[in-house]
Amino acid sequence: LAAAKRALAAEKVRAPRIQELADARAAEVLAAALDHEERTARETERVLREHGEIWDEVRQQVDHLRDRLSASMAAARS
Repeated sequence: LAAAKRALAAEKVRAPRIQELADARAAEVLAAALDHEERTARETERVLREHGEIWDEVRQQVDHLRDRLSASMAAARS
């Protein structure tokens, strides 16, 4: 019984330090996750912006081709 009491007392002394280490590690993991989230959001916004710009260019080309095709069709009917 005395050995068990000593072991319990030792663990009670160690427990706060173990909890402190666990809390510190949890804070590190959370900080890394938040950083990753922020980088991912920035990258996503960049890619979406680039794709939007490309879409605008393609749309302009399609509009131009449509206008030329309409003009050609009108000229062919004349």
